[in-house]
Amino acid sequence: MAEQNDEPDRDENPGESIAVEVGTRVVVPSHAGPHGVVVDDFGEQPSNVTTARLGDDTIAGPKRFAVVLDDGNLVFADGEDVRPV
Repeated sequence: MAEQNDEPDRDENPGESIAVEVGTRVVVPSHAGPHGVVVDDFGEQPSNVTTARLGDDTIAGPKRFAVVLDDGNLVFADGEDVRPV
């Protein structure tokens, strides 16, 4: 008897965007690919956002998502930096 998989086949419609929202399990490739869960969505960021200089060469701007990684670390990422798993 074959197992039934209720997960959607994400390769079925490659152009279709999968929504990322609070509670979505994601992978964050910009942080070496760890998995985690989105815990906050700060919404779309305006294009004229202000950045801040952190230390000598680090420039940071606002991010859309807060993600708690499986190792317990909290990271902030933009929409293009997270992929649902």
